[in-house]
Amino acid sequence: MTDTHVHLNIEPLLADARAHADAAEAEGVHALIVPGFDRDSSRHAIRIAESDPRCHAIAGWHPGHCAQWNADAARELRDSAAHPRVVAIGEIGLDYYRGDHDAAEQEACFRDQLAIAGETTLPIVLHCRPTEGTWDTLDRMLAILEETPHPHGVVWHCFQGTLEHARRVVDSGAWLGFDGPVTYRRNLELREIAATVPIERILLETDAPYLSPEPWRGKFPNVPARLGAIAAAVAQARGMSTIELALRTDANARAAFPRLAAGNASASAAI
Repeated sequence: MTDTHVHLNIEPLLADARAHADAAEAEGVHALIVPGFDRDSSRHAIRIAESDPRCHAIAGWHPGHCAQWNADAARELRDSAAHPRVVAIGEIGLDYYRGDHDAAEQEACFRDQLAIAGETTLPIVLHCRPTEGTWDTLDRMLAILEETPHPHGVVWHCFQGTLEHARRVVDSGAWLGFDGPVTYRRNLELREIAATVPIERILLETDAPYLSPEPWRGKFPNVPARLGAIAAAVAQARGMSTIELALRTDANARAAFPRLAAGNASASAAI
């Protein structure tokens, strides 16, 4: 299996990143993608990817850190995009959840990074968290991407939205990332989405150390070794075996992140 979004680059996972990768590999997770969200976390992600062949990095600026986005940050991101272990630009997007955001500042940062991803022909990994009770960020990000499509691959990390939103996303050729919430007992709509969208558009992720799946819900930290619980929930929703789901989503990860496929060409595909 491939964990397409795991924060080995932050504590409490950073101090024992290799041990967490070892534990995950023992549970069938043979590849891990580590996303940045600002300068330091992106640098940590790259260092981890340089030191562990099971890991790849994503570099970018989360909307919660866009106040620190500037010309120097943009130059470093362009440089990072050239690194062979960096497979995407992310996680980038909009986050209005806490209510103290600057929407214009977030959108400017988002658009700048979309432009860099276009220049470097890398996929993008999207962070999208709306104001509670609305889909404001999702609707706005869909509008931006429909206005300026990104032709090099789009991944919606930790997808939250309606079935209609999901259909718009997959119709655009993007992938949906499913993590711990798909296992939560009352999250029926998300499991319906996981059961309904084309399997070619599904990716698995833990978002560790956050979003622990059942039966560890609410326990911190989450770890990448729990990816199998997410795979099992998606497989059950689709009426297929977990092994088949793991194989299909592995192929999806290689399609979504071409550098992952190139970097893992000789890696074991054991489940």
